Amino acid sequence: MAALALACSTRLDVIPTLAVCSALFLLGLMSDYLFGTHAQKGSWWGSVLYTVTPNWQLFWLADVLETGKKTFPWEYVGKAFGYVVGYVGAALCLATLLFEERELS
Repeated sequence: MAALALACSTRLDVIPTLAVCSALFLLGLMSDYLFGTHAQKGSWWGSVLYTVTPNWQLFWLADVLETGKKTFPWEYVGKAFGYVVGYVGAALCLATLLFEERELS
């Protein structure tokens, strides 16, 4: 979320940045429902939107504990870590590109 906020703050003021970050947070909570089903059916726009939208459901560790397991599977932790590294890297690259042409005064 911090990387997305940084990317937004390079071009927007405080209130629009908060609005965009809040919208992206809510959209990321619903991304499985809104875009995941369409992506599984083979829709190209569903796949694109599902890829671009952050998926916060990967980080709900309570879902893993609800299955009755006492420990977290390392595959789950690895998948979440890989997702974080890729998404934060992409957001920071976008922030760098947006900040490059910014004129400071």
